[in-house]
Amino acid sequence: MIYKKVFLYSAVVLSVAGLGVGAGKGVVNATETKASISYTAPEKMKYTKIGDEIKGYIRVKRPNGELEYMVTHDFVDSNGNEAYCMDSEKPTPNGHNLALQGKLGDEFYRMYEAGYAKKGDLNGLPVANVQEARYATQIVSWLLSNNFKTSDIVWSTPEHSQAEIDRVHKAFDIIWNHVQNGKTSTDTTYNLKKVNESEDDIYYNYKFKSEANKTDGKASVSFDKEISGMRILNKDGKEISKDNLPLNQEITIQIPKGTPTGELTITSEGDIKTVHVFKYGGDSSVQPTNSLISVDDEHKTDEQKINWKLKDIVIGTTATDKADNDKVLAPDTTATVVDEVSYENLIVGKEYTVTGKLMDKETGKALLVDGKEVTASAKFTAKTPNGKIPVEFTFNTTGLDDKELVAFESMTHEDKEVATHADINDKGQTVKVDKKTPKISTTATDKADKDKVLAPNQVVTIVDEVSYEGLVAGKEYRVEGTLMDKTTGKPLMVDGKEVTANAKFTAKTAKGKQNVEFTFNTAGLDDKELVVFENLYFGTKVIATHADINDKGQTVKVDIPNTPLPQTGSENYQSKGLIGLALAGVSVLLVSVYSIVKRKNK
Repeated sequence: MIYKKVFLYSAVVLSVAGLGVGAGKGVVNATETKASISYTAPEKMKYTKIGDEIKGYIRVKRPNGELEYMVTHDFVDSNGNEAYCMDSEKPTPNGHNLALQGKLGDEFYRMYEAGYAKKGDLNGLPVANVQEARYATQIVSWLLSNNFKTSDIVWSTPEHSQAEIDRVHKAFDIIWNHVQNGKTSTDTTYNLKKVNESEDDIYYNYKFKSEANKTDGKASVSFDKEISGMRILNKDGKEISKDNLPLNQEITIQIPKGTPTGELTITSEGDIKTVHVFKYGGDSSVQPTNSLISVDDEHKTDEQKINWKLKDIVIGTTATDKADNDKVLAPDTTATVVDEVSYENLIVGKEYTVTGKLMDKETGKALLVDGKEVTASAKFTAKTPNGKIPVEFTFNTTGLDDKELVAFESMTHEDKEVATHADINDKGQTVKVDKKTPKISTTATDKADKDKVLAPNQVVTIVDEVSYEGLVAGKEYRVEGTLMDKTTGKPLMVDGKEVTANAKFTAKTAKGKQNVEFTFNTAGLDDKELVVFENLYFGTKVIATHADINDKGQTVKVDIPNTPLPQTGSENYQSKGLIGLALAGVSVLLVSVYSIVKRKNK
């Protein structure tokens, strides 16, 4: 019979290595055991008779040939549950407090499983009453305790009818067969088995599975030291206590990335609920007894170790020109080098600082611009262990033509250097200042007839042909121009706005030409000289300028309009004729003069 939990009593913990007592086997003594399983059972158990003596259904043949009549009693333990004697030569305990002597084997449990274990429940045995069921079970207990052998049993007594004896005999056979041939075991198993290990951006992950042959109970783990930030997750990824782990499920022990290289020793305890049969005795005046008790088997696993290594932080860099992402910087301008620092094995959530310095590859020393080192830095918080962060160096490339520059970088965390990349020969860290110096010149003409005289009082277009040299083939540039009033030296204003134009182009060769067109109205600009000023841009930087107010090539002029002759009021026909002839002559003269002047201007 399964008894109430044993915690009502003062208890002794039994640690056993190889238990299993049956017919022909001795009882394991609690003081002699040592192993990884502990059983908690009452230290003392009181036994009490109930009812009268149960007269024998068998006799036992002793070595001297005598037949011994076997009687017994129905009695219970402190919990009121059925118990059985283990020495047929002594009286049944009654009011005696017997001491725990050990755990018995599964044969005894199968006796309770097939026999009379629960008061009033005949358990399907072919008997007429409790006395017959109880007696059949008691015979098995005596046999398992080596009181006698089955061959010593004589199924005949004057106390009972043969029909009664036959019923007890049949019940005994059922119980004894189950004891001998049954497979039921109350033994429990538990282990914490390592499944695998992995890592993510934040943790080293060690997956284990708590394995038990039963599902009722719980497990726990313990460690030889505390690791800051360590946690345990269940199979659903929810954090759980180390003292309340589920059975037969996976758990994950997580060690935070950034934890110094180390090792952790793990042990686990599995408290598995089950029932066992325990022996009580120690009083020579009465029989030792056995009781079926519900307990927690406490398993303790062997030590296991997990270890991890703090990975070194590694950085690498790739330097490029911010203007066009290549490795050639324009000379004689303000340039920006973007050094993309790639990193590995950072601790997520921690703040880092990358500090860089440009080096002169030729000298191996820090580059000096205006007497100062060219440095830059960037501070960031790592969102992932591996990633990239740009560091930008802005400086003037004047005087650095054809010079190779190398970006050296250092990474710090909490003011401590954790990584560096400083290889003077690393091409990835290197950029070069171009040795070419861009120059431009311009020639402005009237788009209508390609001369330098613009028609007055109408919309005209100036074509400014910009000649360039010293550009880098394949790069994109932009020309921006402004028309200037030569007389004032200030930008020409038309309708209150400056007259400007621009053109983008990609240089096919270092030397070439690009047209820029200015369209505007010449009304009110009679006889005015206009000069085209041009700037050449690379990105947002001006790399060349042509702005000479006296340069004839950049200059055009607005023409003077024709002046008409006045008419007379005389109606004399002859006068009108004379006047007409005179006007015709003047017109011819003016056209001739205008043609001569324009040819000279060409």
